[in-house]
Amino acid sequence: MKVRIISGAVAVVILAVIMCFVKTPVFALAVSLMAAIAVYEVLKAVKTSHLEIMIPCMLFAFLFPLKVYVNNNVAVGVAVFIVLVIMILQLIRFEKISFSETAVAGFITLTLSFAFGSLVFLRDGYMGVSANYMENEGVFYIAIALLSAWMTDTCAYFTGFFLGRKKLCPKISPKKTVEGAIGGILGCVAFNVLATVIYNLTLPEGQSYPILLIIPISVLLSVVGMCGDLSASVIKRNVGIKDYGKIMPGHGGIMDRFDSVTFTAPALYALLLIIK
Repeated sequence: MKVRIISGAVAVVILAVIMCFVKTPVFALAVSLMAAIAVYEVLKAVKTSHLEIMIPCMLFAFLFPLKVYVNNNVAVGVAVFIVLVIMILQLIRFEKISFSETAVAGFITLTLSFAFGSLVFLRDGYMGVSANYMENEGVFYIAIALLSAWMTDTCAYFTGFFLGRKKLCPKISPKKTVEGAIGGILGCVAFNVLATVIYNLTLPEGQSYPILLIIPISVLLSVVGMCGDLSASVIKRNVGIKDYGKIMPGHGGIMDRFDSVTFTAPALYALLLIIK
């Protein structure tokens, strides 16, 4: 427990430092690094051990969140080149690398790259929604994506510990309860409303983010975040592992801490593309 607490405290400090540079390329580089590590962790978990597949996948995951800093045509060209390299390597070494392994690696890489990249896209309003952003609204959305994932998990844990009776998904995650899930949703809404109130205090007079809008968004993201947590648990249960990695002693790997975020961030980004 001591190791877990110390490790968690160090992670919070690192996250706080990164958030201080949220409007700079430092933030995008940090996201890119986490994306590459997450891809490595999941590929290793599903027994994708061929370096000629893992390295291009990790490179793609690292570069994807940085595409906001380069010409779009260049970014697409690099992405296509990496995909072609993977497919050519699969053809060259078809006797050792099956197409199913390549397909799984590709799916994992694309989904996680976009999931982590969504944090950068939320900041910048990538693909055209930034014109409607208020001051620091992108930073606010990053906070909402993170809070929705982590506060749902935290509040669900404590609610389930004290009040949990009915199992939610006993075959996937035996400790999760219906009562915990409800507590997680309510906690997510409460923290996001508080974050919105604080954010509104920083805005110029006459501007504010509607509280009534953040409530249904929070409910949706909370449910989506729980789905992300359960999806990650399904993979771990299928491959017979407890954690994806050991980069955070007592907590596991990047994917163990960001499994819910990989659902809340792209979900919020997609929602903004619709409503903005």
